[in-house]
Amino acid sequence: MTNLGTINDERRTTLEKNKTMNEKLGLRFRSTQDIVDAAYAGKLPDKIMITVHPQRWSDSFFPWMKELVWQNFKNMIKWGIVRMKDQYNIIFRTE
Repeated sequence: MTNLGTINDERRTTLEKNKTMNEKLGLRFRSTQDIVDAAYAGKLPDKIMITVHPQRWSDSFFPWMKELVWQNFKNMIKWGIVRMKDQYNIIFRTE
């Protein structure tokens, strides 16, 4: 069976069962050079899938900051929705 890994640009805290393949393999990348170095060192799996959010990349500070603020705002809204759903499930015992 071929070993398949994923590389993504998400920063998140997860439970062990939800870890990404690169977390399970003990790989952490902060730059393209980190990926290149891992490839030369033979640390990458046979196949990889790179999933990223190119709209979050910018060489200019203000567009990058705008995207960062917008992502954080959306994440707060999503957190609130999940929290409300959890409260609803507790009150009405739907799970």
